[in-house]
Amino acid sequence: MKKYVYGFIILLVLSIAYYGYNVYTNLIKEKEKVKLENRVLKLKNDSIRKIETGYYRRLVADTATKKELEDKIKDLDFQLENREPITLTEYIFIPISKEGDAEVAIKDSIVDIKDFYPEKENPFIEYTNRLNINSKSSESNFKLNPIEIRILLTQKEDGMFEQDIQLPDFLEISKLDIESVPLYNKISNDKGRLFIGVNAGYDFNNNSPYGRGSLMYKINDALYLETGLMTTEMMDIGFKINF
Repeated sequence: MKKYVYGFIILLVLSIAYYGYNVYTNLIKEKEKVKLENRVLKLKNDSIRKIETGYYRRLVADTATKKELEDKIKDLDFQLENREPITLTEYIFIPISKEGDAEVAIKDSIVDIKDFYPEKENPFIEYTNRLNINSKSSESNFKLNPIEIRILLTQKEDGMFEQDIQLPDFLEISKLDIESVPLYNKISNDKGRLFIGVNAGYDFNNNSPYGRGSLMYKINDALYLETGLMTTEMMDIGFKINF
């Protein structure tokens, strides 16, 4: 008789757990739908922001599907080599017009000109020109030095991803588009993980110690399925929700 009672209790627990799981997943789906709608609205209203000279910021539009991103880069000369595209960032930099620090030296019919952009100290471009007045000929040379651009990807409290760009103050960004597949799942989703635990306790009603081994399965970031077996010949099963 006890076996039937135990079987009925286990069946009842499983039924309640299944019902609770369905209710919970429907709530999660509705919550995710609202979150996605808010996400899309924020991205739609976002534009490139100039924080200060040489410092720009924009949200990452991580609502693209894998196919949409692949179609976007189809005509670009990227060598993916069976790699999955995650994020595509497009910039347009515009140099700012500045007065130069030209140096001019004249000797006989030869004029030597040396100029720097954006400034003589730590220039990006060094320009030299030798002009021969008699032969009406000239020889020019451009030397381009390295520039440093820093890009930082961060996640905000609301789950949105944002990209910060720092570049020299003689450059401006006129276009900044950042498209991506959903980054949250790529970075934080580890569903399907198994956890094993062992507990020990004391039954005061029967004045005896007991042990419990448990197995927990992570369904998603907030929901866990757990089952346990005790030394008192009892078994339990249930769900845990992470709020």
